[in-house]
Amino acid sequence: MNRRTLTKGLLALTGMAVTETTSAQQRWRTLRIENTVNRRNVVDVWVTGDVRRGDETEDVDSADDGRIRSVLTDRSAADTFEFTGRIRRIRWSEAEPRAFVDGDRIDPEEYRDDDDDDWQVMRVFNTVDRRNVVDIRVTGDVRKGDEAEREDVARRGFARSVLSDRSAVDSFEFTGRITDVSWSERRPRIAVDGRTVDLDRFDDDDDDRDLPSYLRVTGPRSGSVRVYVRVTGRIDALAGDEGDSSPRVADVRVGGQSYPRVREFRYSGRIFQLATAEGDVAIDIQQRDD
Repeated sequence: MNRRTLTKGLLALTGMAVTETTSAQQRWRTLRIENTVNRRNVVDVWVTGDVRRGDETEDVDSADDGRIRSVLTDRSAADTFEFTGRIRRIRWSEAEPRAFVDGDRIDPEEYRDDDDDDWQVMRVFNTVDRRNVVDIRVTGDVRKGDEAEREDVARRGFARSVLSDRSAVDSFEFTGRITDVSWSERRPRIAVDGRTVDLDRFDDDDDDRDLPSYLRVTGPRSGSVRVYVRVTGRIDALAGDEGDSSPRVADVRVGGQSYPRVREFRYSGRIFQLATAEGDVAIDIQQRDD
């Protein structure tokens, strides 16, 4: 064999080795996630490559843009996904899951980010078969969870859960601690990392539960409408809604691009004056005795 033939053979072997290495990097691997608690547990996994759902996933699970979300409902729940590359990070909402890659068990704690310890999962459950607006304030940051809806709010230490009926549940993630909870209809049930929060410690003689009645004003999508309300007792905007109001008067604009489309209030006594400017506006009044 001459030198030229030997050189060509070595190049061919080198090219083969590079191809096999690249192929190995793109090889799809199977990730199986099993719940370890008898309650809902949301597990997020980030990888360096691609992801896709496996055979055992449900509609609530997702795999997109290098991120896997496994929503496990009870202790018997398990999901499978496929991925390329390597696992970068694993986070869970309730308890450390069991995880397997190609049948070999891995330790999720090794992929946990220290910052994950700061975030807590809060779930808000309705306790009444009608719309119930729950406002929660925390000392740290807050963001929507996987069960939050479009009309829920999470910003600057404030979370608003809009629960439509008795079966409604919302979830949020937050840091710090809860400092205040109020609601429009009936006391909800709130759980943080699976533990029920005692809402009695947020009772206050001057809080919103002295205002038993509820008013919601919905304005048009285009243009705005002025709404003026006067009550015999006291009226307060729900947290997060600002208006030109006094203790007995709410004078606000709703709708359009410049104003909130929906404003909500609690009040005591009776409404004895209600006026709106020309325009489409929907008003929901739930009058209750003091």
